[in-house]
Amino acid sequence: MTDYDAFHEARTTLGTLQREYTACNSFNAAVAYMAGEVCDQSLRALFTVATSETLPHAKYRPPHNPHGLAAALGIEPRYSAETRAYLLTLQGYALPSARFESTSAYERHVAPESADRARELLDGATRCLAESERLATDSAVLATIRANKRS
Repeated sequence: MTDYDAFHEARTTLGTLQREYTACNSFNAAVAYMAGEVCDQSLRALFTVATSETLPHAKYRPPHNPHGLAAALGIEPRYSAETRAYLLTLQGYALPSARFESTSAYERHVAPESADRARELLDGATRCLAESERLATDSAVLATIRANKRS
């Protein structure tokens, strides 16, 4: 049996983003959404490391909100200012909604002024994962997560 890697999903999702960026230097709406998933998966991995349980999704709403999840777990201040700003920016981009053509988020995503957003999304997701992995080794962070666990 192999050792469990709580960050496996986040790393593989980030790998998909990196391959897509390398291939075409941009993200379509479905791929751009994955940047937020890297962050969300990183936070869920932190929860698992801290509690030895999977995150009970029904207790943390709305879904697809890594900034809100970091705040709910009490660890948002432990991320760098740059990553905190990125998580707020992700929320503003509404990437889960941008996957659907009839939404204003989709219109913003495909607008010419959004053409260079892929690098920003990739860099932010990469940083969020790296910081989350670092936080997973911090006993104070893990204790904070356990203290803020919703049962």
